[in-house]
Amino acid sequence: MKSEIKREYQIVVFSSQEAEANDISDFFNQKGFLVSKAFTYQDLMACFNKGHQVVVIFDYIFPAFTGLHLLKRIKKDFIVIPAMVCILESPAEPAVIDEIIDAGVTDYIIKREDFLSCLFERINLTIARLENEKRIFHQLVNDDAPPNVIANFLDVIDDMVLIRELNGMFISMNKSTLAKLKYNCHELLIMMPEDLIVPQDVAEFKNAIRLLSTNRKHTYQTRIISKDNEVFPVEISSQLTRFKGKEVVVSIARDIRDRIENNEKLKKLNLELERMNLEYKAQNERLRNINQEIEENRHALKLALQEAENAEKLKNKFLANMSHEIRTPMNAIVGFSQLLHDADPEDVPEFVHIINSNSEILLQLINDLMDIAKIESDLVSIHPEDLMLNYMMKDIKTIFDFEKLNKGKRNIEIVYQQKEHLDLVIETDKLRFKQVLMNLMNNALKFTEKGRIEIGYTIENDFVHIFVKDTGVGVHPKMQHQIFERFRQVDHIQKPQGTGIGLSISRSLIRLLGGEITLISQLSEGSTFTIVHPLSQKNNIKVKPLQKNMVMIAEDEEDNYHLLKYVLKDLDLDVIWAKNGKEAIDYCREKKISLVLMDIKMPTLSGLEATREILRFQPELPIIAQTAYTQEDDIERCRMAGCVEFISKPINLTHLRTTIAKYI
Repeated sequence: MKSEIKREYQIVVFSSQEAEANDISDFFNQKGFLVSKAFTYQDLMACFNKGHQVVVIFDYIFPAFTGLHLLKRIKKDFIVIPAMVCILESPAEPAVIDEIIDAGVTDYIIKREDFLSCLFERINLTIARLENEKRIFHQLVNDDAPPNVIANFLDVIDDMVLIRELNGMFISMNKSTLAKLKYNCHELLIMMPEDLIVPQDVAEFKNAIRLLSTNRKHTYQTRIISKDNEVFPVEISSQLTRFKGKEVVVSIARDIRDRIENNEKLKKLNLELERMNLEYKAQNERLRNINQEIEENRHALKLALQEAENAEKLKNKFLANMSHEIRTPMNAIVGFSQLLHDADPEDVPEFVHIINSNSEILLQLINDLMDIAKIESDLVSIHPEDLMLNYMMKDIKTIFDFEKLNKGKRNIEIVYQQKEHLDLVIETDKLRFKQVLMNLMNNALKFTEKGRIEIGYTIENDFVHIFVKDTGVGVHPKMQHQIFERFRQVDHIQKPQGTGIGLSISRSLIRLLGGEITLISQLSEGSTFTIVHPLSQKNNIKVKPLQKNMVMIAEDEEDNYHLLKYVLKDLDLDVIWAKNGKEAIDYCREKKISLVLMDIKMPTLSGLEATREILRFQPELPIIAQTAYTQEDDIERCRMAGCVEFISKPINLTHLRTTIAKYI
């Protein structure tokens, strides 16, 4: 092949395999061809705009598409498909060959041992055919070409082909034009080009003619209208050329309805994909949140298991300690009580003192346990009143000046030297506040063997800071955040005294009063407990109104009544006793009762009958059933009668307190 012909063609190797593309490129470079490589569709498009006639050598298989898809896309993007030679793997399926031929491939070759030599021969044949077509076209536009030859050539083109004067009417057109526009040849020959353009696009069409006169080539989109008024979009590629001795415009118009429809579908698909992508992102975010929550729950569960194990150890330690704490005073009380029968008169006062002392210890232990039960059931009522803090501090100093003598710690100095704010008045619950201070002083005295215990207070903003400072054993830094937990005691004391619940109760009570307790301590140097307490309780939402509610116990068994009475009195509630159902009804008519504990089996009138009657005239009164009958149908009968809760006998007192707290 002549070298000047080779220079008119550009061989473009379009492949995803870089090694193969390099082999083909090197081979054709050696044969004198101009060769380019393309690895993306955008690279391929750029090669079509370099002024050479392009012959594309492409693989059938790409990572994201096939050669068939490539041919279809090029056919949509270009009016005339360039020469395309497809490389097929061996063995090639006949169905694949038929598909690419129908799609417009120029030639194909199957990989063999002499693949590059065979490819070179096929490219030469392809270029020879292209050169032959160019000669035929040149003859067609020559003045000597017979009209029937021109018509036959144009009729093989599927797109609409129209030849017209530069600023005039049509000269010729192919059969596809007549079929799509529904006009016959004579009708089109007397029409102007703008007659086929929809009126809205005529101005743009005229602008395209001006550009064509300048550039000699122009491609644009417009809408044309057929004889039967069907409007459809077309892409028109026009070029100025000479025909029979004068310049004419040759236009190829392609119906792009499918392309536009596909583009619209593609846009919708992209929107749908974008929507799905957003949904997937949102779902992924939800899954990440769920995974994070699962991880947090797993971590929380691990901590809870550790806490449960620690709680189990603390419970066992507490039970052992509690058993010891109860048995110690009980042994003293029982033992010395028995000795009183045969004691010498001079020993009786000492024995009585020992019995009284251990009774107080046992009573304090019981009070602490009751306080824990109340705090857990949220049944602690705060009754605020004005308190002269200076007077209370003096009383506490006096008490512990005497207490240190009882404990044999005469060498310890109790110090209270307040010089400022002597007239300070705070609003607090006197009983609970003094209980906390006494507990802190008891602890200070218990863990101090020499030195001093100092108490005092300062004012900062709207809070008073009360401190109890000692020179005792101190608390290890690791224990300082645990010392306020229940059943915790100072581990480095050889024989710790008490149950380890005093500080926990104190902190809970101070928090109910709107304050807090903190600790600063060093081992062997002492500890400082500080209570931060508000001057006023006006902003404390935990303060309950000072009022007593009346609870009626409807119970025919006296022992059961006294048990319930003890619990209710401890909750600071007034109690009235109805021995049967009739008395219960009468009391509800006569007195202002807030809650009823109704026994079901009673003489005269049963608890269920009394409940139904009471609710007729006091429908809002809460009635709690208490009975030894615990079957499901018994519970259902209580509910049907109107009871709001059901407590089975024997009564769990903690459950009873919690249940009462819901309604009072």
